[in-house]
Amino acid sequence: FPIVLKVTKRLSEEELECEVLVGGIVSERKGINTPELKVPLPALTAKDKKDCQFVCQGKFADFIALSFVQRKEDVEELQELMKSSLPEGAPMPKIVCKIEKQQAVDCIDEILSLSDGIMVARGDLGVECSLHKLPGYQKFLIYKANMARKLVITATQMLESMIASPAPTRAEVSDVANACYDGTDAVMLSGESAVGNYPVETVSMMGEICSEAEKSVGQLSIEMIDYRNSEQGRLKFRHAIAQSAVETAEDTGADAIIFFCEEISVAYDMAKLRPKSQFW
Repeated sequence: FPIVLKVTKRLSEEELECEVLVGGIVSERKGINTPELKVPLPALTAKDKKDCQFVCQGKFADFIALSFVQRKEDVEELQELMKSSLPEGAPMPKIVCKIEKQQAVDCIDEILSLSDGIMVARGDLGVECSLHKLPGYQKFLIYKANMARKLVITATQMLESMIASPAPTRAEVSDVANACYDGTDAVMLSGESAVGNYPVETVSMMGEICSEAEKSVGQLSIEMIDYRNSEQGRLKFRHAIAQSAVETAEDTGADAIIFFCEEISVAYDMAKLRPKSQFW
C-alpha cells in the first residue's frame, strides 16, 4: 500500500511538515504523487534527455513513452529533442504519451494531436485523480484515442493476482475483456511478467481473454470510425483508399483484407478504421 502524507505546514523552500495518514517504510527510488496539483517541472529530466539521445542516435527504439505528460508543450519538447538527435534520414520513433495526471486528461485532445498514441496508465492515474473516477476516465481516454485514430494501450494491474497465483480472479478476466470492448488496441502487463512467478502463463491467459473478447467486439463496440467525420473538405487520397477498402469488406462480409502496397501508411489508415475482417 502507498504511504500517504498530508502537508500541514511549509517550513522553507525545501522543507514541508506533514501528517502521516498511512505509514510505512520508504525505500529508495520511489515516486511521489501530488494529486490534483500541477507540478511546474519539465516533462524531461536531464537523464531522460540523455537516454532519448542515446536511443535516437543508435536507432534502437520504435516507440518512446513520455511519462507524466501534463500539456502539449511536453510532447513538443520531446519531438524537438528527437529531431535534433536522429541521424539524417532515420525514421522518427513513435511517441506514446502516458496519461497519468489530471491535467493530461483535461488536455487529451491537444496531446493526441501531437502524439502517435497514449497509454492509460491506471496506476499513477488512479492516485493522481480520485480513484472512483478511474473507470470512467479509462473509457473516455480510449474513446478519444479511437476517434483520433491513435494507438491506445491499457495498463496496470490487469492480472495482478497472477504475480503469485497461476490463475486470475474473475474480476481481472472481466477487466481485460472490458478493455477490449472499450476499444483498446493493446493491454499491457507490468509486475506480472517482470517479477511474477507465472510470466508465461500470464501472457498466455491474457492472449486467450483478448481473443475471446474480440469475437464479440464487433457487436459491442462503437460504429466503425469514419475519416469523413474529422476531415476538413475532401478526404486525403490515402484515407479514401483505406475507407473504401474497409467499407467494401464490411458490406460484402469479407473474412479478410489482404494489403499489397509499398506505402505502409495506407495499411495504418486501414487498421485505424478497426475493420471487423481479419487484416493482413
